[in-house]
Amino acid sequence: MGRSAAQVTESGRTRFLALLMATVVAALSTAAFAISNTTFGGRETRAKSRNPVLAGRGQEPKALWNRYWESEQGRQFSVVVVWPLTADAPLPPGLDYWPAPGEAFLSPALADGPAREDFARRYGHAVGQIGEDGLATPGERLVYTRPSEAMLNSSHLEGITAFGSPGPSFGDVRLIGEGRDQQLAIIMALLLALPAAGLAVAAARMGAHGYDRQARLLHLMGANRRARAWMNLGGAALPITLGALTAALLLTPALIWNVTLPWIDFTLAAADLRKAASHLLGPV
Repeated sequence: MGRSAAQVTESGRTRFLALLMATVVAALSTAAFAISNTTFGGRETRAKSRNPVLAGRGQEPKALWNRYWESEQGRQFSVVVVWPLTADAPLPPGLDYWPAPGEAFLSPALADGPAREDFARRYGHAVGQIGEDGLATPGERLVYTRPSEAMLNSSHLEGITAFGSPGPSFGDVRLIGEGRDQQLAIIMALLLALPAAGLAVAAARMGAHGYDRQARLLHLMGANRRARAWMNLGGAALPITLGALTAALLLTPALIWNVTLPWIDFTLAAADLRKAASHLLGPV
């Protein structure tokens, strides 16, 4: 009865579309907070897993490590210099094997970079790509290179025993200051949450005159509050359900593939979002 009444009431079609769009916007806006939280968390976890554990006094280092900054199209990235010293030297996360002298591993973003930059030979002969578990984000620019014997200068390298230190991170993570996740949450609240809440209120009150008249009529007919609430729910259930399904369809690709956000050129890690799927789809 509520659905039928909603279809024939004044502005019924307009209210239907408004509720549908308000649900989509509200669900996507709420999911954006879950996406932001899980992305920052996954990025920090992978960044710490690749941090070198420096050899302490009296410890025999298993590898040599250092890094320096490079840039491509005005964007900085880290070039990590590595050299194994022992047969059981721990591999940096994301590498399947140690590069030979004069070889390098590139992140996919650099491997697919402009030909004019010559990344395939710029840091040594590129022999592979860094896996996702070794990148803070799928779109990160990063290089692991092992210098040739002639270019090796161990005085500029630090001895390490393993990877997985909670110390200061490098790469893209280093370029994003502490507390940036909280700043982003405030920005999203102002730019997404508030407009979404306003749109939801406006959609709910659209055609309110007709619904108020209907409520008075039901009251005169003896309908109690529960009956009137069921009528209102019946009128709003279909557009809200369709809006939630639409939002879920829009979010689903990000759970399957690494999606690059337009304009800001940031790639979301599908693995991170899958871990937080319950929180991500909860608002939907």
